[in-house]
Amino acid sequence: MRNNILIIKLSAIGDLLMASPSFAQIRKNNPGARITLLVGDWAKPVVENNSNLDEIISIDENIFWKKNLFRLMALLLKLRSMKFDKVYVMHWSNFFNFFAFLLGARERIGFDRFNTSRFLTRKVPFTEGEKGLHTIDKYLLLTCDNPEACPRGMDIFLTTLEKDNASALLAKHSVLSGEVIGLAPGGGVNPKSSMPSRCWPLNNFIELAKLITAEMPQAKILILGGKAETQLGSAIASALNSKNLINLCGCLSLRETAALMKSCKLLVANDSAPMHLASSVGTPVISIFGPTAPYDKAPMGPGNYYFYEALACSPCYKYGKFAECASLKCLSSIAPGKVFEKIAELIK
Repeated sequence: MRNNILIIKLSAIGDLLMASPSFAQIRKNNPGARITLLVGDWAKPVVENNSNLDEIISIDENIFWKKNLFRLMALLLKLRSMKFDKVYVMHWSNFFNFFAFLLGARERIGFDRFNTSRFLTRKVPFTEGEKGLHTIDKYLLLTCDNPEACPRGMDIFLTTLEKDNASALLAKHSVLSGEVIGLAPGGGVNPKSSMPSRCWPLNNFIELAKLITAEMPQAKILILGGKAETQLGSAIASALNSKNLINLCGCLSLRETAALMKSCKLLVANDSAPMHLASSVGTPVISIFGPTAPYDKAPMGPGNYYFYEALACSPCYKYGKFAECASLKCLSSIAPGKVFEKIAELIK
């Protein structure tokens, strides 16, 4: 009889991408199984066309964050009728473990935070921000004993059309040759929370863009982001007024942005979805961390680099909560000149 597996991973975009190697490992471990992913509407685009999944069930993730019991019960009944044998819970909240328990699956595998996961049949310890164990590896530990022996590259399955459209857009803006550098000044926004304190100051991005245009006249700069970053992109474009800078904030879908990132020599981004999106298409990333720790989230592999000022109060973000801070010195003290020097080093 075919094994029936459910993966629960609603959000966020970066976390889903970091979980994608574990989807591939689940498929490898269960080649004949039917694998279903329960995902939130917000992050669904990054898992579309994923060949390791047989079905994607997309829901309004707010029914979990806001504990909408009526809609949760309807979802529970729907999932119970699908008779899953095994459930992977890729959230650290015990509420998700309890939900998995109610599904009636005989195997329930997930994270154990604070030794409170009594609803699971197999538990993997979870600590946020720890050194030596990347979040990709934490997800992989749900599926294998040795993450380093597993493929660890994040996956986004872009279509040929999406890649062709990205090439056509570059051609439209006469970006045909030379260095293409992406800047993603926003991020930190999802249906569960808004975290602008994770973003490097706008003026620092402006100063960095000025340095690039002055010192690398052959370079083209792409400002990338969603509709929430429209004002940020406009501010950078207005400050430079350069033909070598193209502001695409709010102009592209998530998947179109990923396809365009593939053409960048590198991307400079905050600890946010664009950072992971670029890494998933193989583009090197210079990431900027402040309240969050980079040790388990910064892109892995050669060509990647993160800036992080480990102050006495750092990191002040853990398990979805920030300490109140007016100065954000951890971010403002990262000088644009230092970031530019790293850009020059990585693309030479």
